[in-house]
Amino acid sequence: DDIVILGADPDIIETVSPYLSQFGVVALIASAPMPRKVAADIGRVHYNRWVYVGGTDPDISLAYNQVPVRSSLKPGGRAWFVGAGGPMGRMHVQRAIQSTGGPATIVCTDVSDLRLTDLGDSFAAEAEAKGIDWVCLNPLNGDAYEEGMAPYREQGFDDIVVLAPVPAVITDAATYLAAQGVMNVFAGVPRGSMAELDLSDTYLKDTRVIGHSASTIDDLRLMLNQAEAGSLSPNRSVAAVGSLGAARDGLKAVQDTLFPGKIVIYPNIKEMPLTPLGALEDKLPSVYKKLKDRREWTAEAEDEFLRLMLP
Repeated sequence: DDIVILGADPDIIETVSPYLSQFGVVALIASAPMPRKVAADIGRVHYNRWVYVGGTDPDISLAYNQVPVRSSLKPGGRAWFVGAGGPMGRMHVQRAIQSTGGPATIVCTDVSDLRLTDLGDSFAAEAEAKGIDWVCLNPLNGDAYEEGMAPYREQGFDDIVVLAPVPAVITDAATYLAAQGVMNVFAGVPRGSMAELDLSDTYLKDTRVIGHSASTIDDLRLMLNQAEAGSLSPNRSVAAVGSLGAARDGLKAVQDTLFPGKIVIYPNIKEMPLTPLGALEDKLPSVYKKLKDRREWTAEAEDEFLRLMLP
């Protein structure tokens, strides 16, 4: 459950880490920087919820208690969403904007200009209206990306949420953590995937790298309550709809990253192919007219949809 390592020795960390149990903690107690980065099983940080904590004080308890892992984004902080344009990324970004006491800066990166544009069309105006500094960048756009990220290289991010299951991306993102920053590896990285992390930061900068997979029933109840209260709108994640017969195409669309949002399958309606919301203008114009801003699913649109499509 707990492994305490005295000293900055990457070889020892790599040797003993595989012995951690589910929800295991490695406490690093040292004052000198590591001589090199540590190959960490980032898949087990995600699925097994491993966490590395650290401190420079010989009192080991301080490594656990002095800098607890935050359960929410830092109020007024800087947040970076890596892979923000996909369905899960959009939900994280939406929550960051709509939550009370959210970050002051939101940086969204994605390798798809199409997804970034759609993300901006959906959320940029709302973020800017709340005084949030809104930035969207594509890592494939070399110089423009480097220029856009340059201001954050020195000051770092208080929160980094990684939604791209790529160890090299995780390795790079970790270098942007600010002091007491938290990186949440939310993407489903397979166990055994290794990322190179400078774990000196856990005790010299009090950073934390955590993972998260799936939600508890209490989490689901909380989100349901927030949706019912109007503080969050899951409807804004809907990108396409279809009948049960479209489920296979829906799964393939997810695999092929065809849509920037979620696909909703209605098992009790008449046969309907997988249909993006924009295509409803021609296929079901009365439903399309009830979309918010002609792009967002609404309860009124669903009522009209079911009126037409229920057998």
